[in-house]
Amino acid sequence: MKRPFALLMSFLQYCVGFAPHFSINTNSGKSVGNSFPLKPAFINRLIVQTSFIFLILLIWFPAVIYAGENEKELLALLGKNPNNRKALIGLSELYRIPIKWVNAKVLADEMAANLKSGNGNEEILVQTVSLYESISLFQQAINTLSEYLKKNPRAVKPILFTGWENYLAGNFSDALYWYDLAIRNSPNLLEGWQGKLVTLIAMKDFGAARELGKSILSRDPGNATASIKLGDIEYHLKNYSESFKYYSIDPNNPDCKLGLGLSLYRQGKFEEAQTYLASAKKSFPLNMELNNALSEIDKLEIEQIENQISEGFVQKNIITQKKLHLAGLYEEEGRFKKSADLLKDLPESMSSYDYSIRIAELYFKAKSFRKAARFYELAAQYSKTPRATRLLAIDSLMLAPEYSEAKGLLDKLAKEAPGYDLEKRNAAIYFATSRIEDARKIFQKVARNFESKADGSPMSKSELLSAVDNYLDGKFYNDAERILNLLKSQSLDSEYDERAARLYLETDRFLDAIQIYSIYPENVDMQISKAWALMKINQKRAATDIFRAILKKNPLNEAVKADLDAITNYINWDVGTSYTNVNFGAYKAKHERISEVVKYLDEGIMAAVSYSDEHLLTKSKGAYDFGEKLTTFKLKYDFTKEFTGNFHVLSFQSEDPVCDGAIPLGANFWYHCNPEWAFGLELDEASYDGLTSRQVDFMTCYSPDPRVTVEGGLTRIKFDGGSIRPSSGSTADSIKGKVKFTPEKKLSFDLSGWWGDRRLYIDSEEAFAYTIPDLYLSGWAFSTTYRFASWIKGYFSYSSQHFVSEWQAAHNEKVWERVYDPNQSVNLISGGIDLLF
Repeated sequence: MKRPFALLMSFLQYCVGFAPHFSINTNSGKSVGNSFPLKPAFINRLIVQTSFIFLILLIWFPAVIYAGENEKELLALLGKNPNNRKALIGLSELYRIPIKWVNAKVLADEMAANLKSGNGNEEILVQTVSLYESISLFQQAINTLSEYLKKNPRAVKPILFTGWENYLAGNFSDALYWYDLAIRNSPNLLEGWQGKLVTLIAMKDFGAARELGKSILSRDPGNATASIKLGDIEYHLKNYSESFKYYSIDPNNPDCKLGLGLSLYRQGKFEEAQTYLASAKKSFPLNMELNNALSEIDKLEIEQIENQISEGFVQKNIITQKKLHLAGLYEEEGRFKKSADLLKDLPESMSSYDYSIRIAELYFKAKSFRKAARFYELAAQYSKTPRATRLLAIDSLMLAPEYSEAKGLLDKLAKEAPGYDLEKRNAAIYFATSRIEDARKIFQKVARNFESKADGSPMSKSELLSAVDNYLDGKFYNDAERILNLLKSQSLDSEYDERAARLYLETDRFLDAIQIYSIYPENVDMQISKAWALMKINQKRAATDIFRAILKKNPLNEAVKADLDAITNYINWDVGTSYTNVNFGAYKAKHERISEVVKYLDEGIMAAVSYSDEHLLTKSKGAYDFGEKLTTFKLKYDFTKEFTGNFHVLSFQSEDPVCDGAIPLGANFWYHCNPEWAFGLELDEASYDGLTSRQVDFMTCYSPDPRVTVEGGLTRIKFDGGSIRPSSGSTADSIKGKVKFTPEKKLSFDLSGWWGDRRLYIDSEEAFAYTIPDLYLSGWAFSTTYRFASWIKGYFSYSSQHFVSEWQAAHNEKVWERVYDPNQSVNLISGGIDLLF
């Protein structure tokens, strides 16, 4: 701990003269020691400087030990309850692994610790390594094996496992070393030879792999692993007849079926290939090469059947079978409308439930909703549950959209038997036709009915969840949250979480929603919602990763493809403007400031350009009073999930003839060590006319709840040289803090305050700088924002600052009397809007 602290102190001393220095002025006006002249704010400065190092230790360095203590607390919670949500989420963030892996890792860590202390055998080792492997923590498995091999260097099974774990981790050279060791120690054990074979293939050393595979087969002719791998080698080298021979070792093996089918396909033997490939698809439904091969074969067959039908070569007694087969091929190709059009012309289609429902479903997939509705209605005539089939017709009409016709069908069904299934569709039609209040009344009525049914019902949870659904549909968020809070005392499960996450998502509590969605990495719908929640907080890269991960598992998911395309082409432009009234009371003129900002956010990048023009509204009562123009450029980049950086340039021009402009440059960096804590450092430098200013900020952020954020910071500024006498060769220190509260419904409140010396001060977050050498002391600010709609946000702020006019103090001293009180205050009122495109 001491060395990092000493390095930090040296660095800060180099940057801004951080080493504390104090002085006491004598009666003669001379100062003693390494000093600066006594000023009216001397007491403030003295207290701030003496507390500076203590506050750094208090606020900054707990991060060094926080993670360890936090881990112990979370592990203790998990020990009491393996399903403790706080522990699972916290350890998931700490270990940077999916939540579903946490319990397995904790158990594996305990077993590994026991092994290290000598409490365990080879069987326990295998269980530990297998557990790490099951959650893809291959390096931890390797480390555990290494500890065991130190005590048992010739143990064959651990050596083989070490080779395999290195292979899985992609450490192929290391894997080869361990497999060679296994072969030397146990040359008759085929596992070592087989491990080396797969490693050589992974290293693309096909010549050596081929020879090794043949050697294994010479010793064990029925070795399926070696034969399949040799087939893979020959297939890769485009020796398809040879690969076919090797894959033939076990035609019932799914890998062999795939290899046989693809080898035949590559040789142009499509009819034979189709049989193997169709069978292999049951085991490998998402294999792209297999699907492409089948698609190509299907296209050739489609072309052949189409030619046969068009040229009249198909006999009448089998024409229907041929068309049915052709329709099936169209459907497999995703040509749903063409398949439906072919089927609807068959005589059987008009007199069978199965035909009608199949045609309706095909038109629905093709988004021909009007036609789908017609065939759903037709199918209802032959259906044993006509109401359910007619509801499908209504759903199709609503998507068409044909709301009046859908409403007519709903009214007919309501006369037969009213029900919830009709009411929710009526409400959806009202929403779609802008009858919002009518729709909300229906949802509220249905929700209350479910609540009343829940009283005394053994299925009360189910009834209450249905009530939540309807409250959410009607946007009665307070009622939905009220019921969810009642259910919270019961076991929390996916049904509860799904609705809670939806509530948070729709009320803009995106971090809460994301936290829940992260618990269910295998639930595609929840992961899609998580991606869109991430988009709402400008985490486009993370959202893109989620969609790509889903498509990796299911490349044929057209909806996710469309989502990925939408966010890939999504550009977030934010344009804002604000007006600020700056009131110095009777001391100076009133100022007004008009500001504009343009932001661009994409893929973890935020770029912003802002311009402010501040000028005098009335005639100045103080001589030291000037207007100013400020242009700012900021570039923020998320290097990783934990580490972000911000570079900024502020260029201003002032009417002040002494201090008429500067270009402050700076950068800040934030480290988000976990969802609750973040720590930052900012460095700035500005060159004024005849004056340079260097500033360093230490920042910390604590968020105990996604709706509450507490920030704190320490600032030191040092001035060197210059023609402005009061600011030459001095320092200024200050402390600042802010509390931000973001309740539901798009509303946020900020309360901030600062204390200490701030002159020639740069605030990169708010994009402003003090360009005159007045001594700004304590102050506070309140601001609030409200998002009226997804594309427009309004905000208002009020702030008050106390300052000492050093120009006035110098003037008073010059004329030997207090001409005007240098202790003043300034109040600012701001309002503005942001537009999101």
